[in-house]
Amino acid sequence: MTAPMPPAGWYPDPYGGGGGDRWWDGQRWTGETSFRPPVPSPAQPAFPSAQPAFASTPAQGSLAVAGPRLTTGAALAGAAMMVRGRRRIGLATSLFLLVFGLAFVLAGWAVARPKTGPGWVTTTATVMDVTMNSDYQYRAIYRYNDRSGQQHTLPGRLLSGSRPTIGETTDVAYNPVDPDNATVTGGQEGHFWMLFAGVGTVVSLIGAVALLRRLLGLAIGVGLLTRAWLRRA
Repeated sequence: MTAPMPPAGWYPDPYGGGGGDRWWDGQRWTGETSFRPPVPSPAQPAFPSAQPAFASTPAQGSLAVAGPRLTTGAALAGAAMMVRGRRRIGLATSLFLLVFGLAFVLAGWAVARPKTGPGWVTTTATVMDVTMNSDYQYRAIYRYNDRSGQQHTLPGRLLSGSRPTIGETTDVAYNPVDPDNATVTGGQEGHFWMLFAGVGTVVSLIGAVALLRRLLGLAIGVGLLTRAWLRRA
């Protein structure tokens, strides 16, 4: 007399499958597998010998068990996406880097950049003298000639730990209406503002990328949690 078939349910996978479970529809093994440990039972029923081929389409009854497992997995994945960013650059740090970088760019453009006006004339200036303050920082004193040949002196704005060389030349721009109104536009002093702009741009880009990744992670996490909640509802 043939023994009755076991009822439908999750049982240890007779094909191996890494120690997981496989769905038994009451007649044959299906392609639905799960790695969640099965609930212990007093005794495991006897099954017919496993065949190499089984139904590739999951039985209708498997949806009642597979659904909650997929829902739980989606919820865990959503929670993981939301907390994953804590090990990296956080939301507040990303905003700080973005604002700090933009402030550096603004400082370089508005403060450190040489101020010139329309119609200003560019000429060559020569380092004629060097001064030193109490902190042993050097400042170059430039001399240049205007269009009429009159000489003017211009103290540099940049303080440096290295002493400028007497006789070095660089570019200066002056107002032809007021030739004493001039600024250094060449050399290290003339391009120092680009350092502010470059550092600020790099820092702001790092902050922007970190902020976008953080917001994307939060959006994905919220979406997965919402999907899991809707499936359970």
